[in-house]
Amino acid sequence: MSNDKLIQATSSPSIASCDYYVNVKDFGALGDGIKDDTLAIKNAIDSISIGTIFFPPGTYVVKPLKSNDLQAITMKSNLRILGSGVGITTLKFANSARNNCAVVGIFGGNNVTISSLTIDGNKQRTSSKYDIIGEGIEFNGGTKRFWITDVHIKNTLGEGIDIDQSYDGSINNIVIEDCQGNGLHISTYDPNSERINVSNITIRNCAHGRKSVSTRTAAVVLRGGHLNITNINISDSDRGFHIDGEGMIYLKPIKIVNANVENTTRQAVFMRESAPVTYFTNSSFDGGSDSYSVRAYSEIHFDHCNFSKASVIPACVSIEANATHSSFNHCSFKGGSPSLSIRADGTKITHSTFLNFPKYSLYLREAKNLNITGNIMMADQLSHGVYFQKINHSAFSLNNFNQATLFIIDSSFNHSNLITNNIFKKLDGTIDRSLNVYEHNFIGGFVQ
Repeated sequence: MSNDKLIQATSSPSIASCDYYVNVKDFGALGDGIKDDTLAIKNAIDSISIGTIFFPPGTYVVKPLKSNDLQAITMKSNLRILGSGVGITTLKFANSARNNCAVVGIFGGNNVTISSLTIDGNKQRTSSKYDIIGEGIEFNGGTKRFWITDVHIKNTLGEGIDIDQSYDGSINNIVIEDCQGNGLHISTYDPNSERINVSNITIRNCAHGRKSVSTRTAAVVLRGGHLNITNINISDSDRGFHIDGEGMIYLKPIKIVNANVENTTRQAVFMRESAPVTYFTNSSFDGGSDSYSVRAYSEIHFDHCNFSKASVIPACVSIEANATHSSFNHCSFKGGSPSLSIRADGTKITHSTFLNFPKYSLYLREAKNLNITGNIMMADQLSHGVYFQKINHSAFSLNNFNQATLFIIDSSFNHSNLITNNIFKKLDGTIDRSLNVYEHNFIGGFVQ
């Protein structure tokens, strides 16, 4: 084949040790930002069964060629799409492209890579606020072993990246912004699949167009689990994370490290009852302007995380009844009313700090087997503190809340609790000492 050149594979692990390399301009693509280059790109892809499709610098205008095409550029197994760099090579939807189609992707297949380019969904071409299929990149239908690296995605009607029923992949060094749909959506179904690893991601101004048509709306939507996410920054989006497992049979843990979420309209993190167990480490969450910072209905764990919320109502963090055995370790809470609301059995709050809250720091009610140990509260107002109602079989010990009041509500409903070695400004209400162990607490300057 005269246009093919045999070269050594370089950056992508998805292609064999040597592959065919074709240049789309050799097939008639111009990359001038005007001419429709879709057919030329398709011919380049069809010319090889394995290898690299290279895009020199330029803006390549594309659109679906057939009414039933799911992507304007449809990949196949053992294929790498390689640009000349972010902002240097751009794949852009044509003004005449229909809405319900992705820019590039594959349904099924394996060993595929997209790297070193910009994808522009050109949402300005239509007055539509959102389309469910208008993705930048779509890997669907059981795609296995995929890599997305060094890519900038912007202006899509749908999601920036949609990974659905696809496995064993890596998403690295990505910027997603100004997308009407979710920024990043990952759904995994296969119980035997390897993890999908995501790292070094920035998502800005996404998911606002989807809010009116779906509750599964966020900069990042995660379903099914078996995910590792490291170094992710989210801002100016509808939600930060939406996590659930609805319709999933097999749920595996999600681990997220070094996440930063700020200036969301709704929750920085929202977990549904069906979600897999999720772990956040070394992360920060600045609460939504009209909602909680974090609201969880499934088990969730935070280690060395910071939570803040500028508005008074509602709570900064709310752990609902179904989120049993959740935990907070070495965390910091600022703002919200209350800062942390707990209704889930078995929750642990240890070695954490509560700062500048307008009402209660902790709102504990209708739960059992809580462990509240070694926490510190610093409040602007002396009368505010801990709300304690219908709490059973729990330990509340070694907490220094010397600016706070312990509010005991419905004393007869609180029983079998260990309340020892705490410091409070005062006690409001009564503790039934025949039902609880209450001793060695320092209240208003006196040991009780």
